[in-house]
Amino acid sequence: MKLRELATVQLGLQDADFWLRRHGRSAPASTSLGEPTMTFNPEYIGIKVTRTDILLPRFLYYLLMNFWQQGMWKHGITVLDVKNLSFKTGGP
Repeated sequence: MKLRELATVQLGLQDADFWLRRHGRSAPASTSLGEPTMTFNPEYIGIKVTRTDILLPRFLYYLLMNFWQQGMWKHGITVLDVKNLSFKTGGP
């Protein structure tokens, strides 16, 4: 299942549950690319979970925080990258 099936993902999404930074804050800029934040910026990628029966927004926030800490987005991040994140559903 793709994230786009569970959430709205787009730029400028003011009512998002959280956002992902698309631009670095300092040198090297890549260290903050994709960092989840609770602060709205129209340049950030907003994520609003629509299927809360399957995915909790806070869980997704911490999951993406883990991805960011592991350097998943260090070479850049796009809306399409986020929409295409895959998740397993069901049992083991």
